Amino acid sequence: MSEEARDGAIRWQPHERLHHLFENRCDDLIRRGKDHHPAIITAEEQISYRQLEERANQLARYLRRWGLQSGDRVGILLERSPLTYVLLLAVLKADLAYAPLDPGFPRERLAFIAEDATLKAIITTSDFRKSLQGLAPLICLDEAENAIRQERPARMTEAEKGLPRDDLCYIIYTSGSTGRPKGVAIEHPGVCNFVRVAGEVYGIREEDRMYQGMSVSFDFSVEETWVPLVAGATLIPAPGGRKLLGDELGDFLRRHQVSAMCAVPTLLATIEEDIPSLRLILVGGEACPAELVQRWSRPGRRILNTYGPTETTVTATWAELHPDKPVTIGRPMPTYSVVILDENQRPAPDGEPGEICIAGIGLARGYLNREDLTEKYFIPDFLHLPNNPSGRIYRTGDLGRIDENGEIEFLGRVDTQVKIRGYRIELSEIESVMLKTPEIEQVVVSAFQPSPGQSAELAAYCTLKPGVKSLPADLLNMLRAHLPAYMIPSYVEVLPELPMLPSGKVDRKKLPRPQGPRFTASQGDYAPPETEWERVIANAIARAFNLDRASVTGDFFTDLGGHSLTVAAAASLLRKEAGLSDIGLGDFYRYPSVRKLAALVQEKVSAQTAGGGAKAKRPEREVYRATDRRVALAGLVQALFLFIYVGVSALPLAALLNWSVHRPAWTLSEATLLGGNLALMTLSVFLLLLVWPIFLKWLLLPHPRKGRYPLWGWTFLRWWMVNKATMLAPLALLKGTPLLNIFYQLMGAEIGRHVLLETHFLHAPYFITLGDAVSIGPSTHIFAYEVKDGYLHLRQVFIDQRCYIGSNSVIMPGAIMEKESLLGD
Repeated sequence: MSEEARDGAIRWQPHERLHHLFENRCDDLIRRGKDHHPAIITAEEQISYRQLEERANQLARYLRRWGLQSGDRVGILLERSPLTYVLLLAVLKADLAYAPLDPGFPRERLAFIAEDATLKAIITTSDFRKSLQGLAPLICLDEAENAIRQERPARMTEAEKGLPRDDLCYIIYTSGSTGRPKGVAIEHPGVCNFVRVAGEVYGIREEDRMYQGMSVSFDFSVEETWVPLVAGATLIPAPGGRKLLGDELGDFLRRHQVSAMCAVPTLLATIEEDIPSLRLILVGGEACPAELVQRWSRPGRRILNTYGPTETTVTATWAELHPDKPVTIGRPMPTYSVVILDENQRPAPDGEPGEICIAGIGLARGYLNREDLTEKYFIPDFLHLPNNPSGRIYRTGDLGRIDENGEIEFLGRVDTQVKIRGYRIELSEIESVMLKTPEIEQVVVSAFQPSPGQSAELAAYCTLKPGVKSLPADLLNMLRAHLPAYMIPSYVEVLPELPMLPSGKVDRKKLPRPQGPRFTASQGDYAPPETEWERVIANAIARAFNLDRASVTGDFFTDLGGHSLTVAAAASLLRKEAGLSDIGLGDFYRYPSVRKLAALVQEKVSAQTAGGGAKAKRPEREVYRATDRRVALAGLVQALFLFIYVGVSALPLAALLNWSVHRPAWTLSEATLLGGNLALMTLSVFLLLLVWPIFLKWLLLPHPRKGRYPLWGWTFLRWWMVNKATMLAPLALLKGTPLLNIFYQLMGAEIGRHVLLETHFLHAPYFITLGDAVSIGPSTHIFAYEVKDGYLHLRQVFIDQRCYIGSNSVIMPGAIMEKESLLGD
């Protein structure tokens, strides 16, 4: 299928560098008298191609003068601004390779990248000095601004730079299956080839305005930055530090007359109204639903579906999407080759599914410092594909097949399928069906385990279109019409917005556990239990099916969303707690409602009673009741703890008091000394009370786990001791200061930058996450625990960036406060 794609033309030259392509375009514009053609336009300034070239030359000279040499690797971390593009170009002009970093990366990830990539420096601004300190030498561009301006704006000569020592262009880190990021090393020939090829396929023009919304830590940004710059188009960056979506993004695109943009489908789906100026939309990064193509198609507008892992330099295949055609990932880009290999690594016949594998000049060098992974995924080219100078084939881990039109149909992942009750399920199929519902704007489906030992279940998380208040009443029936029962999500949660990664994809790790009622249970009329056995069985069904309540007339399978495993759990509960040892699974199928099953039970119990058999017992409610001995022992431990805690905390003052009482006489100097000592002792008590909770937390709860723990048990006691020490700490004095943030970070809380805490009531802070720029008002209580049914329940609380929570609010366990949400005073 690749003959058309592999046209034999060469789009790269030995020793060519990416910045050479920009310089050629810049020279061409100047030669044609377009000195002031804009390269970048923001609300604050407009930078021409000539200005971008000269500023990058100055910065490149400064970086060399600072001590960086050809082939060195540097990290770059900036909020999106014109300076970002100046820096990218300057790094390349100085013959350096860069590793893009994101402001949202945790320090642990930043530290790993700095060490793994052996960064000689991190180029940033002073705003990020604190978060980067100690990882590598820092070059803060705002502090060096005057020195940079003193450098000559002409290009560096070969004599100044010397010959390039390495073809490495950039290293982008992607998540790894083991939790350890993988550095994908991309070389200049692959990037130069891609930029030229993409320019041909996309048809970007000088008069185009390309929206810039991707983080530079995502390789999609290479496409939206370098392809338009090499074509002579104008970049329109989103305001720095902000992620636009929905109406706000639509307004921005209209205001700036943007004509081309790259976007993941979930981002594009948030824009409700059309953007008349858009003539080119590049979608990629995830499956594109047909409904989205239908909604955005217009005469004169091209919608291109692009596909390509980071390991193959951004994009390897493309397809032009039309409303009347199935959505595919199309054909290979020129100079790329694609083969579908079966499980035995043999070419699969057309129409048969297999793993999508890619070859060509765009293949990465490999994974940095991970020869094992490089050998696993970059296999020798045993097919001897033409135009493949690397001699290797990259295994993507994606499933696909070649359809009857010779195009590649994306079928999901090889390694991320889920298995529910023995069925293998591709989550994207469920998402595609749900996106056909007009009320739903975005959706992502995930698998989760309700509790240890239970079967995994499916949960769908979605956002609604503007003006829509709730899910349609017939959604369940619609899904049942399109999907087998085992593929229907057990829960459908409506969120204000889906948690997103810097790449624009959904952050599945931050999806909350389902909180609402079981979606697959009928929302029709509720019939309450009338007899004792109906109440017993309804309670067992509700617990096993994870329902708030079970209607006694609802069918276990069609109305209450049950399946073989849930009825097995219900049967187990009835056997253990109600003594119904002779109720089998077959009875649930023959008598598939609480009322019918209760009638059967009553009949059996009556027969046992008449025959002198043992009576079935009524189960008690699932409430943990500690023994009196256990409660007394826990109380003794608590009293002893308080006695020791208060005593140790008061030792400094007690020592001072003892010294002063036994002084035979006082002189003025001794009285002054006493006053100084008193102040010192007061300060020491203050510091001791602050340090105690931190010490106890890491001594008693070094790695706490979310879950349910019996009251008066050892876990409860350890939690109580840490909680009590925290309550006794003088935290009220630290409200509104960075010191309170530091205290809670030392207690295990995850707190972003620019967080303002005007409250000191963070309960169980080690399960509390606060994003960047969160503001919490006075007297607000954030609980990551609750006590009920005789158990201590420890759960996560997540408050996303830029949330404002007013005073006197209460945030309970399991809360997910999303960006831009507001709780009033």
